[in-house]
Amino acid sequence: MEPNTLSVTLEVVRHGTGLYAQLRFSNPGKLPFALERSLSGEDVPAGRALFEVVDENGAEVPFIGMSGKRDAPEFPDDYVVVQPGAELRTIYPFDKEYAFPTTGKRYRIRYDVVNTLPDEKGLAFLTSNPAGFTYP
Repeated sequence: MEPNTLSVTLEVVRHGTGLYAQLRFSNPGKLPFALERSLSGEDVPAGRALFEVVDENGAEVPFIGMSGKRDAPEFPDDYVVVQPGAELRTIYPFDKEYAFPTTGKRYRIRYDVVNTLPDEKGLAFLTSNPAGFTYP
């Protein structure tokens, strides 16, 4: 049986003084992929860390955004379905959710989450490419 897969590409874009993660979720498989809506970047704030952010020395930048325990998704509306051969694009403002200690310093970010598949079909570990940026 072919695994249910989703490819994630991340690019950092700057708009004014804000930094945004431009996410592209692509489904290269033959089956629809159910992505938790809270992990898609459509909900702001997401209520959890969607990214791993490190400085140029590899030290992790702490997540300071809103977070809380979330129940596992139960309803169809809790998911965004990406059909085979299709993609979903979102833009997520991440710069206010991490405690950047220094300005003018280089950082790396990557999308890194665990997606709960519907109908108790398990978990999907989703990770993007790393992308570099200077803060702010």
